[in-house]
This record gives sequence, structure tokens and C-alpha cells, in this order.
Amino acid sequence: MKQWYCARLLFESVHDPPERPSMMSPLFEESYVVFRASEDESIHRRSLEIAHGMEDNYEAAAGNQVYRTFPEILEIQEIMTNKEQLEDGIEVFFRWWFNPGPRAFKIMRKTHEGRAWWLDDDAEIAETQAQR
Repeated sequence: MKQWYCARLLFESVHDPPERPSMMSPLFEESYVVFRASEDESIHRRSLEIAHGMEDNYEAAAGNQVYRTFPEILEIQEIMTNKEQLEDGIEVFFRWWFNPGPRAFKIMRKTHEGRAWWLDDDAEIAETQAQR
């Protein structure tokens, strides 16, 4: 039987010719991908195949080439389910934080810059902030 996994992959955007140094350079992307592998299949090899398949290159608006390269697998976790298809509410990723201090909580909560786009209205935003 095939089991579900979640791989946390690291990608880098490389410009040719190189960009001038800036706040956005170098640019890295952390990507979570879900995949299945059977018991006799190498989970590592399967995640490498997926990651290399996600590499890409394109011409930027400035006319230079941008290469999305894959330097490494950051982490792989098994998705604990016996379902053939993923369903609402299935946990796809978890992390243990042992005795976290104030800095760790800042890291946990900082997932993006700006407004929490997934909240529908200001009441949900206020409710979420009050829970902290």
C-alpha cells in the first residue's frame, strides 16, 4: 500500500546575468509538497524526482534568465492516514517545539508579511489576535 508524505523543499532563484545586490537577493523559496510512495520505493529518491521536476527557468521582464534551482530537501514527514485520498482535516505537517521561549513563538507565528489573507473579515482577525 502507498503511504502519503509531505516534503519541505528549498528552491533558489538564480538570475543570469546576476542581479545587483538587494534586499530580495538571493531569493529562496520553501515549498511543501505532498506525494505518495510505496513500501518498496525510496522516499528520498521519490522526493528528489518531484523536486527536480519543479525546477524551472524563464525570461524575466528585464530580459534576463531566471533559474529556479533545487539545492536540498529540508525535511520529510509521513502523513499519518490510511486513506487513499487526502481529506479535509488531515494533518500534513507538524513540528515539536520543546520548551519554546519568546523568540520561538515569534518564529512560529511569522509566516508572511502583512494581513492574514485567509481570514474573512476584521472580526476573525481580532478573534485570532485575542487568542494569542
